[in-house]
Amino acid sequence: MRTTILLLMTFVLAGIFGNNLKSDSEVKSEFVSRVTLKTNCEVNINTFALKNLNSGAVVRFRHGEAFIRANEDDKLQVILNPEYKNVQTAGDPVYAKLNLEIFHDCKNSVTLENIFDSMNKQFGKNK
Repeated sequence: MRTTILLLMTFVLAGIFGNNLKSDSEVKSEFVSRVTLKTNCEVNINTFALKNLNSGAVVRFRHGEAFIRANEDDKLQVILNPEYKNVQTAGDPVYAKLNLEIFHDCKNSVTLENIFDSMNKQFGKNK
């Protein structure tokens, strides 16, 4: 009788905890990606942020570096700090890696023009 109860409890516990287990193919390795930003922009590098396009998480760059949680399938994108709501710029999405260096090019006249137009709209006298 005891053996039957112990065996039954073992199956119940295995069923409860077994549902939380995933196969190796289902478990994605999450890591903290260290992203270094290089840019030729005329704005302070700390005005940029990094967005994980899959999770939606956004972190700011500090002294040209940002640390963000990611999986190997996640794409990251350089954006302007969300604090500047009326200014928009975005870099090309790149796949997350443990250590990553991104160059954000602002010398493209269309992009640079758009940035300053947006800044003038947000911070200019004629709002």
